[in-house]
Amino acid sequence: MVARAAERIRVDNGSNKADSRSTSSSSVSTPVKNAASHPHSSQSSVSESILQRLDFELADAKFVTDGLEEHLTGSRITVLQAAELLRSLYEAKLLTPLRKGQPEHIDIAIQEACEAALRQPLSKLQCYWLWPTFPHHRSETHMVTFVRQIATSVCKNVETNFFAKPFTSDKNYRLTDEFERPQLRPDFVLLPKMAWANSELRGTETGSYLEPEEALNNYKMAMCVGECKQSKLRDARRQVRKYIRGLKRTQPWRRYALALYWASKDFGVIRADQSGLDEDFFNITTPRGALDFVRTIFWLCTASASELGCDHTFHLGGGKKFPTSANGQEIQYIRREIDEIWCADQEGSVHYKVESVLHNSSSIRGRGTRVFAVREILNYRGELDGRPLVLKVSWQDRARQHDEAHFNRLASQRGVEHVLLALRSFNCLHDGKDDSTLTAIRGYDSSLLNQLPIEDRVQKRMVFPRARPLAQFESLEELVRGIVGAILGHKELIEKANIFHRDVSEFNVLLPERGSEQLGYLIDLDMAIDISERPIPQETEVNLAALFDEISPDSRKRKRHSDSETNGDTVKARRTGTVPYMAPSVMLGEEHKIHHDLQSFFFVLYLLPFSYSEPGPSGEPIQWPEFIQWWCQGSMLRSGSVKAVFFSKPASVLSTLVKDSASGWRKSTFWFRRYVGMVMRFYSVLWHDEKERKDVTHADVIQVLQTWLDATPDEQGQYP
Repeated sequence: MVARAAERIRVDNGSNKADSRSTSSSSVSTPVKNAASHPHSSQSSVSESILQRLDFELADAKFVTDGLEEHLTGSRITVLQAAELLRSLYEAKLLTPLRKGQPEHIDIAIQEACEAALRQPLSKLQCYWLWPTFPHHRSETHMVTFVRQIATSVCKNVETNFFAKPFTSDKNYRLTDEFERPQLRPDFVLLPKMAWANSELRGTETGSYLEPEEALNNYKMAMCVGECKQSKLRDARRQVRKYIRGLKRTQPWRRYALALYWASKDFGVIRADQSGLDEDFFNITTPRGALDFVRTIFWLCTASASELGCDHTFHLGGGKKFPTSANGQEIQYIRREIDEIWCADQEGSVHYKVESVLHNSSSIRGRGTRVFAVREILNYRGELDGRPLVLKVSWQDRARQHDEAHFNRLASQRGVEHVLLALRSFNCLHDGKDDSTLTAIRGYDSSLLNQLPIEDRVQKRMVFPRARPLAQFESLEELVRGIVGAILGHKELIEKANIFHRDVSEFNVLLPERGSEQLGYLIDLDMAIDISERPIPQETEVNLAALFDEISPDSRKRKRHSDSETNGDTVKARRTGTVPYMAPSVMLGEEHKIHHDLQSFFFVLYLLPFSYSEPGPSGEPIQWPEFIQWWCQGSMLRSGSVKAVFFSKPASVLSTLVKDSASGWRKSTFWFRRYVGMVMRFYSVLWHDEKERKDVTHADVIQVLQTWLDATPDEQGQYP
C-alpha cells in the first residue's frame, strides 16, 4: 500500500487551485444524522436541497490529496509505465508536448512529466501537453468519445470496464433509488465491458460513439460516475457529489465509491468513503496532469470491482431483470443485487442468504447503515436455517469508547427487556486488518491519523432477531403497544444498564410478530452512551460556519459540549439523533437529556400520518408537507427554532394534524378521532402552557398511553 504523507493532504476549503497544498489542524464534529444520503423516504429530494444537505453532511470532511492517484493506481500502473503510455499516445498523434509554442522532444517531455509526478522541482517554463482530439464543444457524447479514444489507445484491448453516457438525456439514470428522483443523472459512467457484448469497442478509434446495451446501462451496473462542466470547476465538484450519493445508495455492497469530473481541461478524481471525500484534481495540459490523467484512465478501465470499491464479502447475483418503461417500450433492465453476505470472526465464518433490503441509509459520510432480512446458510447445499434474522452493516466511529456491540452485551448481561439485542457481532477485516476508512481504504499511518481533523470509521456487522417495522401496525392498539414497549425498553436501558439511547426514530421502534399481544421493542444502540461514566460536559467553542462549508452560513460562535464518548482527541457532536425526530431544544444546542428522547417518541407518532398515505401495511410513503421539511433542512438553529415555535402552540399542533395529514388516515372519522385523542394526550404530558416540560418521566408518558389503551373507543377520542 502506498504511504500517504501529511504535508500532501489538506482540508478542502472550496478553493479551485489544484496546486494549493496545506494542512489544516481544525477539528469539527461529525454532523448529526441529517445526511443527504439517508433522509426519511417522505423527505423532499429537490436538487438544490440535496446539494445543501450534502454540504452539511460533508462539512470539514472534504480532503484534497496530492497523491490520491498514486494510492489508487500504484499497484496496477507505475509512473514509468504511465510514461510509456504518454509515448504511445504521442505516436498515435493523440498527444503533443509543446514548449514556447513549439513541439518539444518526446523524451524530454516525458522525463519532465515523470519528475512532476514524483514531485521533483521543475523549471518555470514547463511543457504544455496538447490533446488534438480534445472536444471544443464539450457535450457528454464528445467528452465520452474523447476519453474512450484515450482508453482504447492505452489499454490495447485489455480493458474490463469502459466509459459510456446514460441512455437518455432528459430523465434520471435508470434504476435510481425509488425516492431519489430529481436530476440524479450523471453525465458519464464507467460500465463493465460486458455492456458492449453486442458492440465493437474498437470503433471508438474513429471518433464514433457506440451505445452500450441499454439493459446494462443503469445505476446498479455502474462502477464509477462523472460530471462535465464547461468551465466552473467548483460547480462540477459539487454537482458530482449527488451522483456519488446515488451510486452508494443504489449499490449497498460498496466500501467506497469513485467519481470523476471535468471542467474545461481540469480533471478530478474523488473517492468517497464513510469518513468523507478524498479528492485530487489537476490540469491535463501540465506535465504532471497529463501523466496522472493517462494513469487514472488506464487504471479505471482495467481495475477489478474490488479496486473500484465493491466489498468482496457481498456476493452479488447477476442477471436479475427489472422491468421499466422507456420511450414507450418496456425494457428489462439487468441489475446486480446482493445474494449472500459472508461474515467471519474468531469463531469462524457464516454465510447469510439475503431475502430483502429492509433499510438503506448508505451515505457519503457517516454510519451508512444498511439492514438486510437474512437467513443463515447451513451448508454447501444452500439449506437455510428457519429463523428469520436481520443483518445490520454500519461504519462506526473509532473515537467512541464503546461501540454498539458493547452496549448490546451490557444490556443482555443486565437483563434489559423490550430492547431487541444482537445475537452475534462481527468485526470486519480487510487484508487481515480492521476494515477502517482511514487505514484500510485511504492507507494513512498512525502518525497521519493524529494530524487530520476527521473521524476514522470501522465496518461492523451485527445479527438480530427479525421483527416488524412500526409502520406495519394493524390496529391503533398495536401501534400504541409498540410505542409503550419501546419506552419501557428505553427506561430499562437507563435503570438496569446505565445506557442512554439518544436516537429514537420511527425506524428504531419495532413490533412483535402478527397476532401477538406483546409490547414493541426499541433497537439501535449505535449512538448510545454509558451514563455511569459520563463526566461533567466540557464546553468547546465551535464556529458553526465550518458545518456548512459552501452555503454562506451564519458564522456566529456557539458553545457546544464535547461528547463523553470520545477520548478527548476529537470534538464530537453533542446534538445526537435523527433530525426529523429530534427534540427542538437539542437542535438549538441543549445537552441531550431523557425528556428529549421522550419527545422523540411523540414525534414518531405525530409524523406517521404525514409520512404514509394511509395507516397500516397498505400505507405507501409520501412526501412530507413543506412545514415538516423546514424541520430537516438548513441550519440546526433555523430548523430547531421553527420546530420549537410550532410545538409550543397546541392549537397549531392539533389543527395541522387534523387538516394536513394524509387523507387516507382521515377516511374513517371515528378511527382518526381515536388516533388524534391518543396523540394529543401524549402531547399534553410533554408541553404545558406553551413550554416543554423538563421534569416529565417515563412513568408519566406510559401512564398516559396505558390510560388510553384502557379507555373505551369513545373515550379514546377525547383529549385535554
